Amino acid sequence: MQRTPPWQGLAFSRSEYDARLKRVTEEMENRKLDALLLFDPVSHVYLTGYQSMEETYYRCQIVAPSGHVSMVTSNFERPGIDLTSWVTDISEYHYSRGDQVATTLDSLKKAAPSPRRVGIESEGFVLTPQKYEKISGSIKGAEVVEASDLVRTLRRVKSRKELEYTRRAAEITSEGMKAAIDAVRPGAKDLDIAAEAYRVMTKKGSEYMCYAPFVTTGRRSGVPHTTFMGFPIGKRDNVFLELGAVVKRYNAPLMRTVHVGTAPKDAAKNAEALIAVLNETIDSIAPGLACDEVARKVQRRGIRAVGSRIISPSLVDGDFGYGIGLGFPPFWGSDGPLVSLTHKTILEPGMVFHLNETLREVGVYGMSFSETVVVTKAGCEVLTDYPREFIAK
Repeated sequence: MQRTPPWQGLAFSRSEYDARLKRVTEEMENRKLDALLLFDPVSHVYLTGYQSMEETYYRCQIVAPSGHVSMVTSNFERPGIDLTSWVTDISEYHYSRGDQVATTLDSLKKAAPSPRRVGIESEGFVLTPQKYEKISGSIKGAEVVEASDLVRTLRRVKSRKELEYTRRAAEITSEGMKAAIDAVRPGAKDLDIAAEAYRVMTKKGSEYMCYAPFVTTGRRSGVPHTTFMGFPIGKRDNVFLELGAVVKRYNAPLMRTVHVGTAPKDAAKNAEALIAVLNETIDSIAPGLACDEVARKVQRRGIRAVGSRIISPSLVDGDFGYGIGLGFPPFWGSDGPLVSLTHKTILEPGMVFHLNETLREVGVYGMSFSETVVVTKAGCEVLTDYPREFIAK
């Protein structure tokens, strides 16, 4: 394939990719790494722009201390690197009979002929335990260390352009939610609701999503991670909705629940309680605070706000949201950290979170409310935009 700049598909300027690489190599220096092997597709797109819908093929990006990036991939996937990234140093293995490990080791030797310390992103899901053992055991004379957190930590704070894509994804998600809720009626199928959400979000500009829309009705809505299967909506059913549009692989989830006809007993009060806790979380987010500090504050204030009403599971567990950003199926929460009692990361402007409150009673019903938010210099800005209220039709 003839490569003539500007290359197709780059979501950012080359200077922004270079700035990211500079931060990576600075951290490599801090950790005394002579090479960094990356296996997470999110790291690949973050540093070079490369992306593919086929996320199961083995691929590896190798970063040298100089900032030089080489890539190992199958010959079948090679054109995708030419199309979507700026990488030119590419080593191929045959997709059906090539030696992936040997190709990786050869590429590593070119990047770092005599490495003393090599970081490996072992949590990348294209790296099987068997391949990890072969690679780490074949790097003679070098200490192999865990480095799955290196790029992931640097992704937490979003740039102006990253936030631009996230804001657009939030706008599209919100429009999809409106369309989905408008389509809810007795007799309609969960498939109809999902189809309408898909139609609107893709028409408005969403790329393929990390999760298909969650559309779950009636008693099934109390079971986590169930979705549309052709079930009709009854006259007294609720419909659990979670959507997440994607722009340049940046996600913006949103959750709402609709009740059709007569809602379950105490549903309105339960919804009020969930919304009260979500509001407390949004109001408590501020730069300079640690995630666990925010969680403790929300837990304390949330219990006070809810009073004798139902207490959401997050109030008991102290988990109120998670970092989001870049993602590929099957997950959009790849950027961490958690707004949780167990996470001490300091909040900074530009961090993006999915804050969610969910109540599920298995076999009865489920409901949830959530927002995608960004930490700002002044506090917290909600990016998704749909009324945060009990919805009955």
